[in-house]
This record gives sequence, structure tokens and C-alpha cells, in this order.
Amino acid sequence: MKDGVIVRAIATDNLVSRNAARYPVAELPMLVELLPGKPATLDHAWSGAASEWGVITAAVMERVEPPQNLTAEDALIVKAEGYYQVVVDISCPAGTSYLQDFDNGIRTRCSISAGYTFMRCPGCKCGEDMFSDDCTNDFWKLPYYERIGVTDAFEISLVTVPAVKAAQILIEDKSE
Repeated sequence: MKDGVIVRAIATDNLVSRNAARYPVAELPMLVELLPGKPATLDHAWSGAASEWGVITAAVMERVEPPQNLTAEDALIVKAEGYYQVVVDISCPAGTSYLQDFDNGIRTRCSISAGYTFMRCPGCKCGEDMFSDDCTNDFWKLPYYERIGVTDAFEISLVTVPAVKAAQILIEDKSE
């Protein structure tokens, strides 16, 4: 991109999100494969081109130090899988109005949307969708659920409160 800027962002991780969902570490490589080429939008308005402010040009999965003050569930996840983040590079025009906002700590939270095959219980024993007749657990009593079988990634979006607590624009921008 001519006169463009690359913005780095943490797109997701393998911990339990605010909406009680998570991508197990085994699902993250598919997100890494599917995110490049997808748009960067505002407020998950992925059906309207007017909200597009950039495009994801690269994605990587990185093992990093886990955040402090983990919940009991997250501590068990980190013990079993480690802590991983999916980090993306977003290319946008140098004049994008959000760049100044990022430098001021405004609009720095983000979220992805993706498609997946089914949801399963943590520590799943049956291997089935948690709503199948073969699953004996009650969804409403589970501490969280897992998104399994990633099939697509739709976009990354600037949001006010991300589901994934670590999801954010990383202020260190690099020019192309």
C-alpha cells in the first residue's frame, strides 16, 4: 500500500472471554490462516464497506506471558495449553483518522468475528456439540464454552468493550 501504515493488534487469545467463550489453542492456527485479507472495521459492521478502515495483511500465533490475576478457569487453561495470542498486522492509509486516536489511547480495543462448526463443553468427554442429545451437561451451568472447528474469519473490528480482554491495538505502529 502506497503511503500506508501498519497497525499491530492482538486479535484474540485462548482464554475465556467476557462472553464465556474461548478458542482452544488448537483452533488458533486456523484463525491465523484465515484472517489475512479480511477487513478492519468499526463496531463489527462487516456487511457495510463504509466502516472499513484497513485490511489485515498478516497474522501470527505467539506464545506470551499470561496476564496477571487469572481466573481459576484461565489458570487451568494456561497450565494445560500455555497462553497464546493471535497478533495481526493491519494495513491502512496514512491519513486514517483512527491513527491519531490510537496514539491518544482512544479506540484501541478490538474484537474479531469468525465462524466455527460447534460449541463444546470445557473438558469435553463426548466430543459432541454441547446442545446435542449426546452431551449430558447443562449449558447454563457451564463456566464457559469452547468454539470448535473454525471455518472462516470475517473481520477485526474496533469496539468499546472487547469480548477478549487482551484484544487491543498495539500502539507501536510501523510504516511500510
